[in-house]
Amino acid sequence: MSTETQPQPAEVPAAPEASSSASASTAAPASASASSSAPPLPVWSAVHLYLPPSTAGPSLSERLAAQPEPPAPSSGELRAAFAGALAGRSGPDAPLMTRAMREKEDLKRNGPRKEWTQLRIRLRFPSRHHLEALFPASAPLSSLYSFLRQSVNDDARAQRAKFVLYQTPPRREFAEKDAKLRGKTLLELGFAPQAVLCVKWENEAWNASSAEPPLLPELLASAEELPAPPSFAQTPTAPPQGQTLGGPAPQSAEGEKKEKKMPAWLAKGLKK
Repeated sequence: MSTETQPQPAEVPAAPEASSSASASTAAPASASASSSAPPLPVWSAVHLYLPPSTAGPSLSERLAAQPEPPAPSSGELRAAFAGALAGRSGPDAPLMTRAMREKEDLKRNGPRKEWTQLRIRLRFPSRHHLEALFPASAPLSSLYSFLRQSVNDDARAQRAKFVLYQTPPRREFAEKDAKLRGKTLLELGFAPQAVLCVKWENEAWNASSAEPPLLPELLASAEELPAPPSFAQTPTAPPQGQTLGGPAPQSAEGEKKEKKMPAWLAKGLKK
């Protein structure tokens, strides 16, 4: 977590002894007014601006068609899946457990709970530019609005550009003055460990997909390419000998032969 250092007050030269009392009486209100008008220190760090993707990329149907056919499950994998389904029963069929037992089972299944101290937030503009920064998990929602207000150019500041942040789907707006969200931190809003929020401007001209976001010139000049997502069309690596993807290691050929055959009465009942 990045630490911000508080600015140290500038050294004031010592006044003559004759006017020390007068200077002390006038310096106090001046320093008080200066501290009250000083802007708050930013809580964000590691700011990056990403360009919109150059290509739309393959569609979902094309990516699904490029995936290889999954191997047929073996009898050992089917038994393991059936045993896992029985162990993970929920609802009225779930076994009764105390709170300590549930916590122990959750720790066994999901591991120790992670405590997020920093969150990665991306603001997505209508032009598909992404403005990214790291925020403390304890920062309020207003810090996102302050971050964007300090990132816009002089024209947008002169117009006092108004905007709202939202997520979709389903559409959920995070208005800065929403009474229900007042006092909640970014962690409590469910933005851990990272989140993408869309920006909607009050100025409709900036909401066009072809409109460049009204950001600072130095930010636009430092824009980078958006990291490419992992491809679904990659050929999976060959598993170790004797193992298949997506399940436990199957039994050997001898073990398959030694498996008990299905009883005749059960096979006859299944056919009926």
